[in-house]
Amino acid sequence: MTDDAPQPAPISVLELVKTRLRVVNGELLRENRNGGFTMRLPLTAIESVDYRPSWESYSLLFFPAAIGLALLAALVAENNFLVVFLYVTAGVAGLIALTGLFGKVIVIRSRGNLTRIQCLDDADEGDGFVCSLRQMIEGNETCRSVKAK
Repeated sequence: MTDDAPQPAPISVLELVKTRLRVVNGELLRENRNGGFTMRLPLTAIESVDYRPSWESYSLLFFPAAIGLALLAALVAENNFLVVFLYVTAGVAGLIALTGLFGKVIVIRSRGNLTRIQCLDDADEGDGFVCSLRQMIEGNETCRSVKAK
């Protein structure tokens, strides 16, 4: 057998596709967009892992924009097309603000340090990943789910 032979890809035991988190060979890996690793943690170094709701305050910037567009639409009430466009844009900005207020993060404590990773996958997938990862770390205990507030 030569060293030039292609090695089989490691089998991912657990994976969050959109968040780019996976567990392979006893390590928690976070990949960047190019396929390189931005985080490698041995499972033995992880003290705890939680799945929590988070408050994303940056989306509050869309509320003043929505209010400003609605006020501008009220000022130019003579031009129907512009008014409709401004009201629709204000509504979209308001919806973006509302949907962006709450997110989910995976919080990993390892060696006394906290690492927060925004979870882009569906809530049930993130919760299942954390539940399974917690079982891998702590042994075969029952999974305690963190309920969203």
